[in-house]
Amino acid sequence: MAPLRQVLYSTYSNLWYNNYDTIPGTLFSGIVQRNTVVLATKDADEQGCRVYTTRNQKWYVSARSYLFDIVPYMNIGSQSAKLLMPKVSTHIELNILAKVQAQRFAITSYVQRGSNNTLVYKRRWSYFLLFADEIEGIVLPDGSIRQQQDNKLLTLQSNLDRYVFISLLSSGLFYFHYSVFSDFRHVNIGDFDAFAFDYAKLSDTTAHQLSQHGKKLMQSYADNLEWRTCNYIGSIGECQVPFYRQGASKPIIDEIDRILAKHYGFTDEELDFIINYDNKYRVGRDSIESDEE
Repeated sequence: MAPLRQVLYSTYSNLWYNNYDTIPGTLFSGIVQRNTVVLATKDADEQGCRVYTTRNQKWYVSARSYLFDIVPYMNIGSQSAKLLMPKVSTHIELNILAKVQAQRFAITSYVQRGSNNTLVYKRRWSYFLLFADEIEGIVLPDGSIRQQQDNKLLTLQSNLDRYVFISLLSSGLFYFHYSVFSDFRHVNIGDFDAFAFDYAKLSDTTAHQLSQHGKKLMQSYADNLEWRTCNYIGSIGECQVPFYRQGASKPIIDEIDRILAKHYGFTDEELDFIINYDNKYRVGRDSIESDEE
């Protein structure tokens, strides 16, 4: 997308990016596709390009008739074509992003191929991103277990505490950052590369708290795991499929965000924004769906 951004920035004086999600309502009825509507003006007397953007907007069908009338554009100034376009609409969001970027190392800098120090994550997007020490597989009709196709491994350096990273990646902070920059379909390596975290600067107390809360979160996931019977007709037949009811673990995730707030230096207002980000749509919609077969 960088070449396209370069064309837009070099051609126009003003750009307005209007971003729309697909859940709970879609921009075009019957078409489940996330959209960005781009408006542009060109002024021969102006140099550079001013960029305005919105958050990844969600709405219910009843709001369709006045949806464009209430667009909250945010002026983010001139942008480099190399940088991803943030989907934001407030200064609080920009402040949070700046504090994340101020950390020295991307998550990918802690990856070590071939390491046995691993965590598992579900690549498919949901209202809660699933990161865990293990994820249950599908129980097939013959009693055998099949791992779901979109489960992926993140291999960490052997000296790192994986539960610290499970806490970090399960946090509301990472969900917010992912929502701002991702394609909102899958968790990709680029999402880890875009998020900065300085593990070495964790105090012993903070590292211990994150580790303990990561383990506590895993226990909560196990306690709230729900098995459902799904019949894949014409394929693998009737199976038992695990559904992680992560919304039940939201209080633990909130505690993780409070711990991370000290590490990143967030204000009370910024922390409150992170904890409540998208709650209107996330609460009660916490099941991770399986797209197996």
